[in-house]
Amino acid sequence: RADELLKIYLKHSQEGKFSDFQIRAVKQMGAELIRAQSSDLTFVIMAGAFEEDMRREILKYLDYFYRLKSLIDNDKEDEDFLTFRKYENDMFPEIEDYYN
Repeated sequence: RADELLKIYLKHSQEGKFSDFQIRAVKQMGAELIRAQSSDLTFVIMAGAFEEDMRREILKYLDYFYRLKSLIDNDKEDEDFLTFRKYENDMFPEIEDYYN
C-alpha cells in the first residue's frame, strides 16, 4: 500500500539514505498521497456524484505518487517534474516553501 511505502521512504529520508532530490521527492509523494486520500474525493464517489471524474482524480494523484517513487528507486532526478508537482499540488500556499 502507498501509505506503507511512504513510511519506509520517510524513514530512509530521516536516516540520511537519500539525496536532497530524493528527500524532496518523498515529501511530494506525501502531498500526492494526501490528495489521493482526500475525503472530498471519496465523499463524492460515495454520494454517487461525478463518480468517474473523482476516480480519475484519485488515480491521477496515485500515478504521480508512483512516478516519484520510480524516480527514487531508479536514482533518477527530474527537477522539472518535481517542480511541476510541487506547484500544481500546492496544498499549503500560505506557508512559504513548506518543503523546508
